[in-house]
Amino acid sequence: MTDPQSHGAASIGRRAWLGLAVGIASALCFGMSVIFAREVYAAGGSPQAIIGVRLSAVFVVLLTYALVAGKPIRLRPRQRAIACALGVLMCFQTLSIYASFLFVPISLAVLIEYVYPLLVAILMRIVVGEPLTPVKLASIAAAFAGLSLVLQVSLLDLDARGVALAGLSAAGLSILIVATNRTLGNVDSLRIMLHMQPCGALVGMIAFLATDSFVLPATDRGMISLFAIAALNGIALFSMFSALSMTGPTRIALTLSAEPVFVIVLSYFLLDEVLTPLQAAGGALIVGAIFAMQIWGGRKTAPAAG
Repeated sequence: MTDPQSHGAASIGRRAWLGLAVGIASALCFGMSVIFAREVYAAGGSPQAIIGVRLSAVFVVLLTYALVAGKPIRLRPRQRAIACALGVLMCFQTLSIYASFLFVPISLAVLIEYVYPLLVAILMRIVVGEPLTPVKLASIAAAFAGLSLVLQVSLLDLDARGVALAGLSAAGLSILIVATNRTLGNVDSLRIMLHMQPCGALVGMIAFLATDSFVLPATDRGMISLFAIAALNGIALFSMFSALSMTGPTRIALTLSAEPVFVIVLSYFLLDEVLTPLQAAGGALIVGAIFAMQIWGGRKTAPAAG
């Protein structure tokens, strides 16, 4: 006769592994989405068009998910105002990373952006006095050593504008995570995203249209790529929130750390982007530092969506 308790434990284990697989699929979709930016730009589209369509479409996906799953949506007035302000920050932070793809290889830009977990650790130390454990300090040192290797290329081959925009995206994302943690830490991430996405899209679209920077691709292939970015981000976020309930935020944060690995591999096969041996070593240091931070770094936070 089967022990109900052991059967329940096995079911929990299978559910956790399924959540892990869904989380990895989410990271893959996030990674795939940025690859399509090249096609959008080749067809005359702008980063502003990507962000406007992406935020609007993702909001529709998340709202549909919340309604079908019966998830709570509303926030208190103060929480709503904070979430909307953070949504505007998210809009322009995301614009920074997509704009960086105009100037530097996508794989390099994503590696630069992915120092943000280490910046979060530094900011949390400054803002709330959260301890910098030996693992965190070693991870920070390894990541910045890796970043120095990633950037060790000829100035003729690397546009400073792209580096600055990717760095700005990393800084903006770290501020976004810390601010969300400090002001909305007791609110589930789905409700936060349901307010951040439309506010960011609205303010962004007003700014983009006012400056005539919202330019759609001129070809069918470009338009398909534009909507592929939005669709893949929607699928990624839907997968992430589904996996959260199955395996928890710590493991999901770890699986999402695989995104730069997917981007590097996809960029190599689809965009012919090749890292030098030093850059590859630097990338390995950055990704390894992120994994070490997630596994052994101490206090864990929920993953950032998007």
